[in-house]
Amino acid sequence: MGLVNTPEIKDHLCRLGERKGDEPCATNWQSGKKWGEWLYDIAWLDVSYSDNGLYQLRDFPLVVESEWAFENSFGSIRDDFQKLMQSRAAVRLMIFEARSEAIFDEIFRVLTDLARRYRRSSEDDIYLFAGHYDGRFHYASFDMRFCLKYEEESDGRWLAESPELPGVMTYGQTPDEAGSKAASEVVGANRTVGEGIFDPRCSLLPPPAPRRLPVENRMRRSAPRPFGAC
Repeated sequence: MGLVNTPEIKDHLCRLGERKGDEPCATNWQSGKKWGEWLYDIAWLDVSYSDNGLYQLRDFPLVVESEWAFENSFGSIRDDFQKLMQSRAAVRLMIFEARSEAIFDEIFRVLTDLARRYRRSSEDDIYLFAGHYDGRFHYASFDMRFCLKYEEESDGRWLAESPELPGVMTYGQTPDEAGSKAASEVVGANRTVGEGIFDPRCSLLPPPAPRRLPVENRMRRSAPRPFGAC
């Protein structure tokens, strides 16, 4: 599998943050702003400025960690996810390479288990997951009360289903719509999952753009690596 073009993902996420009125922070993000990387791979800041130019943080709408180094133990993915766990951001997004649906499901299980075991987790915490395999991104969400996985159907509709609650399966024109319906079934509240983050009309994540690797790297990645539980 070709690697996903990480700078393109960064560009799309930062531009989305600007459209929402926030100030995106990321290494080498060229937006005319003074921000570079701010604690996380990508962060959206809601700030105000004093007369002397000092900023004050008002809100932390989104933080993102992205990890493409694949290991059988998911060590690097686990490390980056635990950075997100201690954030107080409204939404925390983890982007990673999964290689297959089975591996995506296992990574999702491992990371949500870490969040559940974290003593400072609360039911208001919202996590979004974007795992790349089969040439595209696959999505899931988690907020201490329920998990949802999202898939786009052949007719363009989005399916949201709960891996933990058989029978919770809803459709919508966007992931948000499907997720909101599923959340309503689970907790009795019409909650929008991710506040538009997954809506494809917002171009959260661009179509995958495979990147050619040096010959020696292609040879090294050509043999399949065994999958083992962490």
